[in-house]
Amino acid sequence: MKRFFFALAFMLSCLQTAHAEPSEAAQRKIMFFGHDDRIIVRTPFAPTYAAIGVMRTQHQYDCTATLISPDTAVTAAHCFWMASKNMDQGEWFMTAYDNGQYTAKYRVVSQIFNPQFKAGLDRRKDGVYITKKARQYDIAIIRVKLVEGEAPKPMRMFSGNRSRLQQVLAKARNVVNQAGYPEDQDDIMAAHLRCKITALSPDNTVFHRCDTLEGDSGSPIWVDTPEGPLLVAVQSSAPPYEARDDVDNIGVTTLQLPELPAR
Repeated sequence: MKRFFFALAFMLSCLQTAHAEPSEAAQRKIMFFGHDDRIIVRTPFAPTYAAIGVMRTQHQYDCTATLISPDTAVTAAHCFWMASKNMDQGEWFMTAYDNGQYTAKYRVVSQIFNPQFKAGLDRRKDGVYITKKARQYDIAIIRVKLVEGEAPKPMRMFSGNRSRLQQVLAKARNVVNQAGYPEDQDDIMAAHLRCKITALSPDNTVFHRCDTLEGDSGSPIWVDTPEGPLLVAVQSSAPPYEARDDVDNIGVTTLQLPELPAR
């Protein structure tokens, strides 16, 4: 399937390509901060991972999404803006997806995101990029309807204010977890456990050092708590490999969730 991964447009003008292009494996090692720390997650899924799955659009692009209530999931906003100049609709969300198998299949009824995200996209010949102005809005809600299988327990989502989020992260010593469907694993979940958030930005994005690739867009970043995993952000973007030493990956916290319309 086609995969999503946005680079940071505001970084590109600073980069030169006079040197020989590294191999794909070498580029991936650079993107993984020098070492691949991921583990593979296979069926049967432990409860921590059961609510995570593949969200597929009508144009057959894939992102990662996470069920946060019986009829709601969260993902990245850019997942709906890759197929063409018009918005690509979500079609399916499949939890605990494992190489074509899944525990539950949902139809995507609607997607909701901040309109300022679309306004801030930078469309170029080689793709669509998230600008610094738009990055804080790269989070979306999808309404879903179960059509097949057994619904998993949703993952709890952080719903407090910025001060409270700072407290949660401080208590966790900025140690988080991430899991999604990277392009190199062929529709199999990979997770980076105990990776680090390196900064909470004023725009309510986070910089982090979890190992992510294409397909991880929209994947959950969570804190372990005594009550279970607590989703605090979703994966948004990464710099080009040339800028890895200067910029960490970017996630968008749940503080930036779009306002939901009345039902």
